[in-house]
Amino acid sequence: MKKLIKEILDKMVSICKPQRKFVEEVLSVILSGRGKMNFRNMSRYSIFSEKTFSRNYKKPFNFAEFNQHAVSLVIKPGSRLIAAFDPSFIKKSGKRTYGKDYFWNGSASKAEKGLEIGLLSVVDVDDNRAYSISAQQTPPIAATRTNKDTPVTENSRVDAYIEHISQNKKHLPSEIHYLAVDGFFGKEKFVTGMKNLDLDIVGKLRIDANLRHPFNGQQKQRGRPRRYGSKVDIDDLDKLSFVGVIENEFKLYTGIVYNISLRRDIRIVLILRDMGKNKIGRALLFSTDLLLPAVEIFRFYKARFQIEFVFRDAKQFTGLTDCQACTKEQLDWHFNASFAALNISKIEDRLSQEVDSLRNVFSMASWKARYFNESLIGRIFAILNIDMSLIKSTTYFEELRNYGTVSNFD
Repeated sequence: MKKLIKEILDKMVSICKPQRKFVEEVLSVILSGRGKMNFRNMSRYSIFSEKTFSRNYKKPFNFAEFNQHAVSLVIKPGSRLIAAFDPSFIKKSGKRTYGKDYFWNGSASKAEKGLEIGLLSVVDVDDNRAYSISAQQTPPIAATRTNKDTPVTENSRVDAYIEHISQNKKHLPSEIHYLAVDGFFGKEKFVTGMKNLDLDIVGKLRIDANLRHPFNGQQKQRGRPRRYGSKVDIDDLDKLSFVGVIENEFKLYTGIVYNISLRRDIRIVLILRDMGKNKIGRALLFSTDLLLPAVEIFRFYKARFQIEFVFRDAKQFTGLTDCQACTKEQLDWHFNASFAALNISKIEDRLSQEVDSLRNVFSMASWKARYFNESLIGRIFAILNIDMSLIKSTTYFEELRNYGTVSNFD
């Protein structure tokens, strides 16, 4: 783990030696420590004090560049890559905490007061795995509940999302041309902003979205030519092209239509699934790339869900929600460090799979146990002043290292 972190930091020329040492220590502690990843608890597993953590969290560090170099270690030539973006709710208290506002909490299905972070990630469609690139806190834009007449800023949250992606697009692999998002981002402002960045959207629409078929009839001699004809009826499958059955259960229909709210032509993919008891499940996907095949739209949007596992693992294992700092700089440092540590585990797991191709399931719980065991063994032998150079090559060391893991590391 430490060797991998050093290899990535070696590619960053703008980092000074003290900060390099601190970043190595923080990422190692997040992965090998137990309990909450706040300053006090991290100092128990580290050579640095609580104040040192707090002081260095205020210093800027380019995590997007760090993650860019990290992801380049596992991306193979010819891999199908897409970008994914999604915000997530973070519970946080404190009157002086930056960014507190009412944000949508999906787990509670309501808006709650707390923080929100937007995550830009790279998704390897073939490997079905997502890697974070940049996390940025959503500013307190909406008016508060107590005073709705005075919004904090003039721009909307969509503007903040667009700015975040625009600032960090340069850290995405050059072969990425598609951004996968959920149904919230089916807005004209966001879609236009991404098209200005040369990114086509793959997303989801409401099943009752206002869509129109292209007009193929005879135009009138006078007046403006008609751009579109009748409204799209999802139940009328005759006007859509049947693609085929995917994964033995999903029927795909596609067509090029005009979206009234997006003000542009899009390719839609209607997905039908037999739910049993005479019930048919339906979902409507779309892409701003009219030439993108329907099957690819289906696969890209399905791969988008990997970003949800990034949030889950970061919250459960790398202390995403544990930061007790209040300032914008410290919160930003902690959020990005949490995702960067998760990247290290995923990359080390991916590199180990190239040797052991039979193990293809990533378990962050197993890697956390493995890192802790390795750290504890190293600590014990350091106190006893015993050289571990020969011990690390024995099967007994690997057995102790994998103690309590779920995945098979043999």
